[in-house]
Amino acid sequence: MSLAEDFGVAAPRFEGADAFLLWAERQPERWELVDGVARMMTGGSLNHSRIAGNTFFALRSRLGRGGCEAFGSDAAVVLGPGWVAFPDVSVSREAEEGRSVLRPVVIVEVLSPSTASYDLGEKAAAYRRLPSLRHLVFVRQDRVAVQHLHRAGAGEEFTLTDLDRVDGRIALAAVGVEVSVADLYAGVSLAG
Repeated sequence: MSLAEDFGVAAPRFEGADAFLLWAERQPERWELVDGVARMMTGGSLNHSRIAGNTFFALRSRLGRGGCEAFGSDAAVVLGPGWVAFPDVSVSREAEEGRSVLRPVVIVEVLSPSTASYDLGEKAAAYRRLPSLRHLVFVRQDRVAVQHLHRAGAGEEFTLTDLDRVDGRIALAAVGVEVSVADLYAGVSLAG
């Protein structure tokens, strides 16, 4: 349910991603498009911001000038005609222009308690249908826990690697980069 629905306001509907992206650019709030319906995004915690920033920095600094580019949460990814997401971090191997990342090879989502079931369920299923996607990474913000789904090519099944130690490493073979779990959690306050 979106915030608009919580207040009894009908959420806007859109026929396609382009119309939604034009509309979303003019909104003061952040929105995603889910099955043709705009869904307002909630704000994140400081840990969410730290992990997303750490991940973006780690990827951007390791990718260098090799033809790949990392994008933060302002970059849209079109998942289908009625689906647009704004992942915390995405990486493309192609020059991207316009309003969205068209063929991401890496997507990273920092899990928030309020959206984790959606991120790991419906949204993850939509991400996995992207032919270009090779790495889908979910990072918990309350404890060290990283889920890395990876595949060698389109049409292949994803393999899951769970990492729960800061000395773990995430191998993003599709972009030739390896990132340590410790880098993702730098400066993050964990419970307990």
